[in-house]
Amino acid sequence: MKVLITGGYGFIGSHVAERFHKEGYEVYIIDNLSTGSSSNVEIRHKFYPMNVQDQACKELFSNNQFDVVVHLAAQVDATASMEEPCNDARTNIVGLINMLNLSGRYGVKKFIFASSAAVYGDSEKLSLTEEDGCLPMSPYGAGKYAGEQYCKLWKTVNKLDTISLRFSNVYGPRQSTKGEGGVIATFMDHVLNDKVLSIHGSGQQTRDFIYVEDVVDAVYKSAEFCHSDVLNISSDTQVSVKDLAELISSLNPLVKVEYSMPRNGDIMHSRLSNAKALSALNWVPIYTIERGIEKTYKWYKSSCHLNKTIGDEESAAAEVPERDGIFRKLVPYIENILAFLIVFFLHEYSRNHGIPILIDMKLVYIIIFGIMYGLKQTLISVFLSCALFLWEIRGTGSDIISLIYNINALLHFSMYIFVGSVLGYSMDSKKYRLDAKEDELKDITEKFDYLYEMYNESKVIRKELQDQLTNTQDSFGKIYKVISVLDTLEPDRIFGEAVGVMEQVIKSKDIYIFSFKDSGLFKAGFEIQGKQHKCGKIHQGK
Repeated sequence: MKVLITGGYGFIGSHVAERFHKEGYEVYIIDNLSTGSSSNVEIRHKFYPMNVQDQACKELFSNNQFDVVVHLAAQVDATASMEEPCNDARTNIVGLINMLNLSGRYGVKKFIFASSAAVYGDSEKLSLTEEDGCLPMSPYGAGKYAGEQYCKLWKTVNKLDTISLRFSNVYGPRQSTKGEGGVIATFMDHVLNDKVLSIHGSGQQTRDFIYVEDVVDAVYKSAEFCHSDVLNISSDTQVSVKDLAELISSLNPLVKVEYSMPRNGDIMHSRLSNAKALSALNWVPIYTIERGIEKTYKWYKSSCHLNKTIGDEESAAAEVPERDGIFRKLVPYIENILAFLIVFFLHEYSRNHGIPILIDMKLVYIIIFGIMYGLKQTLISVFLSCALFLWEIRGTGSDIISLIYNINALLHFSMYIFVGSVLGYSMDSKKYRLDAKEDELKDITEKFDYLYEMYNESKVIRKELQDQLTNTQDSFGKIYKVISVLDTLEPDRIFGEAVGVMEQVIKSKDIYIFSFKDSGLFKAGFEIQGKQHKCGKIHQGK
């Protein structure tokens, strides 16, 4: 049995991967590592770094016969979905459609879609059931609701067994505090770092919290037993944010709780009925909020020291590249100024000692920086060269006004600007073309590596199937032996293997082989006790 988990390196996905592995499944993971981490999954699995909307996913499905697909990959930040709705739709809707399409095309038996309580919006009713109306308040919620409709469509039209699970507020180990990682993850981070627990509003707003292992159990049972369209996966309980903060702050008495202004758009109460899931899945959430918080705190505490150590090492290591990056940006400017000073001193030296310079050093200076750095540094060198030329004219007693009538000066200025602009633009254009080719080469290389990996996997699978068929003594194995010999296109071996198989099948040494000709005639041959003979007689036949 094979399971594909999209977003498998994420918070929920990593736990789902572990559960399916324990149940004996071969685990395959798609993740673009935008929020997930490979360190979250330590079990044996196959990983494919890609987006769920990529067309390259087709190769993955065509080379592996997945039994179950658990689609968890998503853009989960509701605030970000308001700011960039197109990006949200690209991942949460287009990506889902791609997975549904490939699952239906390549014979997936069960497709599980991770929906959200966000589809309900701000409803005054508590303990919402699956039949209650949905009124999402963000593109994220709207995308999840649209995803449910797509799953129903594929189930009706394409006969793909789909189920949508509406998760309430999931919490537990490995949950990130980045973005909208969840209030519990944020509170845990503050408790372990002696920060104030900040509550927006009065703290009387309630949420339906469910521990991640309970969610994973529901996902697995959905794959094995359930055939319903939509289910709420929740604890069907209410916990106020104030009570939650007090429970978590009790883990560290030094931490204080403070209240701030309420946020716009915050839902006051949220609670989902799980009655349908209890019946359909034979599933019961077993973790109370107290037990779940205790396990979550232990995990965060055990990983806190490691994260701090790694974070300190990364910060120290990051300081050097950051300084190096700033220095690299300043190098062209420093070199430009140094080169100009050299040109300036050469000019002054030649003028003071009466040594003529046969070439225009300013023009050489412009050309060198045009070739080395492109348009930006070239324009700086043109400006400095023009300034130096003005300095030279000033030394001869000419004023700025006279430059308007000085053809020689205008020719010099024009030459500097023309050479610098053309050369700098040309070098920049060349650099842009090279960068584009490098990006194209990188994309092609990544695609080649992916396809080559698929090719190697298909070779392994083919070899296993060949070995199984070759070692099988039934009719299929014998037929396969003949077919594999036909690939060689050697008539002697074809006849020999065919005779050998027929001997095994009918247990006789007297085998006739008839070779038909275009004229309708055929020549008969026979084998007696392993020796082939031609009778040399032409028979008329069809």
